Amino acid sequence: MLRAPIVFAFATALAALVAASAVATPITPSRDDEVIEVLPATSAGRSEDRQLRRRLAERPGDARLAAAVAERYLVQARESGDPRFAGLALAALAAWPEPASAPNEILLLRATLEQYLHEFDASVAHLRILLARPGGDRNPQAWLTLATVLRVQGRYADSDGACRRVGVGVYARRASPRTRRCAARPPPRGAASRNCSPTRACRRRRAGGS
Repeated sequence: MLRAPIVFAFATALAALVAASAVATPITPSRDDEVIEVLPATSAGRSEDRQLRRRLAERPGDARLAAAVAERYLVQARESGDPRFAGLALAALAAWPEPASAPNEILLLRATLEQYLHEFDASVAHLRILLARPGGDRNPQAWLTLATVLRVQGRYADSDGACRRVGVGVYARRASPRTRRCAARPPPRGAASRNCSPTRACRRRRAGGS
């Protein structure tokens, strides 16, 4: 007597799988202007997003405005976990396709977005360009971002060097190089000072400060 319910349940599950497969079919746009999906509204609201996009369309060469739009989308990407917002952020920087001529803030944002999208080699290359510019080596955020990306790539010695360029205290707090972290204060006397994990851990250590 249990056979009929079991067969029905199996048939229902199979139908659901078939329906899911149909939904997951890739969408191939037939036109360049075809809308294939609308991003969900964010907590910040769409109105301000539209205003910023409108202003940027009117002033596409305004680096400060483009950076503000890109930063806004990057925050939304991190909050929602949706990488499409990172794509929108990159689109806001489209007026500067050549890294060599991009303003510093644009180049740093591009490298940060590439880090978010796991395009680590491109991120490192753009950060190197920025840091090689006159005065670029005095940009602490660029060094910290570079340290983070190098750490992810397993280039621990290079990552430690980037930490030190901004006066970060590099003190071992774990046995493994992958888990050692920077500390804002010096370690106990005699502790090793070797590797630093800059992700959430590298902190500026001001001269004479804590």
